[in-house]
Amino acid sequence: MKKKLILITILIGAGILLNNTYAQQSNIAKLYEKSSYDEIITQISETKNYSPTDCYYIAMALYSKNKLQKAHTWFKKAEQKGVSTIDLYHNHGRVLARLQFYPEAIDEYNNALFLDSTNQEIVIEKAYAYYHLNQLEAAKKYYTAAKNMEGELLEPYYMIPHLYQYAGKNEIALEEFYKSKKELQIKYSNTKVYVDILKTIAELEVEIFNNPEASIKAYKEIISIAPNDYKTIQQLIITYNRAERYSKADSIIAYMSIEAENGNLPTELEAGFIIDKFSVNGRVIEIYEYLNPIQKEGESRHKAFVLTANQTRVLEQIQSVYVDGYHYTIERLTKANKLEYDVELPVGYHYTDFKTHVKQIFAGKLRSIPTKPVNNKKEEN
Repeated sequence: MKKKLILITILIGAGILLNNTYAQQSNIAKLYEKSSYDEIITQISETKNYSPTDCYYIAMALYSKNKLQKAHTWFKKAEQKGVSTIDLYHNHGRVLARLQFYPEAIDEYNNALFLDSTNQEIVIEKAYAYYHLNQLEAAKKYYTAAKNMEGELLEPYYMIPHLYQYAGKNEIALEEFYKSKKELQIKYSNTKVYVDILKTIAELEVEIFNNPEASIKAYKEIISIAPNDYKTIQQLIITYNRAERYSKADSIIAYMSIEAENGNLPTELEAGFIIDKFSVNGRVIEIYEYLNPIQKEGESRHKAFVLTANQTRVLEQIQSVYVDGYHYTIERLTKANKLEYDVELPVGYHYTDFKTHVKQIFAGKLRSIPTKPVNNKKEEN
């Protein structure tokens, strides 16, 4: 009887101690309810015996502050202490995906889906993890499953066609993008996913299938949805010029000039923007038009940037240069030299005249006059 009394006393004492310990940590829960994540993080102690729920709150606080590796550690602690909720598994999976631990992320998503197999958001994120693992068939399987679920998430309508595009099956991809467009057109035409579908259709049509008219149609639909999408307006200018519909391009450039004067263009387009893109002898060339009025010698109205094959670096540039108030000349800047060409463009020249000279330069039909070496010291530094 005495031994039983001692044991009961020990157990009661241990329980009181345990309750007091977790009562002290209840402050974590209070801070979490107030979204005071920085305060939670400053209070973290590796030696304290936190409750399972507090471990989860700490993990979420770290996750909210993008401290992903530490969040992963505390999610694991919460799981080891018995927390087994959909939210824990889902958020732990997201952290692991952000850390690019995709197989482990899939395991966490599976744990969450075991508790609720109809969660569309988690199925989509699981598909995305397979996509990053380059397991495209598995990704397609789960995107298709998510698409057929009840829910308002539209990512599968974009990603299923994109999987074909990613695999280089562009004809199937384009067909699937048009299919998704048709399925979303009535109810979801004002959504980002729908617009992204249109943008990809436009890019595929002109870049892969050389069908600028279909591309123009897609860009015009985007602009009807988002009239102030100036980057898409820029793409429409480029596509009109590629289709040799120059008057259409000119009218939009005039509109963009007015928008620039009114301060409506995004910063990166204020001074000028790409109006054409084409290839000559395997070189990709982008032509920019500059909107500011030419006021002094040496200023340029058009520049052609010659890009590397992967279009990530400029190899050289060709530009029209204002000379004496009456005309422009053409300059070519390479790594080694600056060359001038025996050609004059009147002040009111059309961009197509400049484009013609750019093509003539690469065809060897314009006579160049070497002037002086280009100083590349700054560029090399």
